[in-house]
Amino acid sequence: MEMTSGVALYAAVVSTVALLWNIIRDVRSVRRSVRVLLTFDGAVQIGDHVVDAHMHVRATNTSLTRDVEIVSIKFQGGGLRWQTPDMVGGIRPATADEDSLPVLLTPAKSVHIPLYLSSANFGRFENTRSISVEDSVGRQHWVSRRALKSMQNRIRRLAEKARTGEPYSIRIRLGDD
Repeated sequence: MEMTSGVALYAAVVSTVALLWNIIRDVRSVRRSVRVLLTFDGAVQIGDHVVDAHMHVRATNTSLTRDVEIVSIKFQGGGLRWQTPDMVGGIRPATADEDSLPVLLTPAKSVHIPLYLSSANFGRFENTRSISVEDSVGRQHWVSRRALKSMQNRIRRLAEKARTGEPYSIRIRLGDD
């Protein structure tokens, strides 16, 4: 009888662990998750003056089963506001027809949200602490601090070159150089 109760206890522990493992795996696979990247597309320079910078936010749905609706972009710190180009600190899509929000992302799909940043807002962008996209249930998905700092450094160099009158060039690396 002792051996049977030992085997039964062992089977109960193993089946409980397996059940918990499956529950955790299923919960993780259905949660909403969005990866957010910030990319510099270029700058418009007229004479010695840089008039604006173009960049885009790329949001990718990394969930395996759930759709995610991206409704807005949030800028914390610095005073930038999404889709208010007529206000001080306003930032907007690159063109009026490219207003791509809100957008529904099915699993493994991504969207590029183009941004226009006027030279008057370069300082505000440099003071921005974080950038996130907000989904329809109110969750914030953040651009990494490293990517934001890299973009802020690029905008800072762009503004410095504009002040000194140097043309701004973008280096493009191809292949395994």
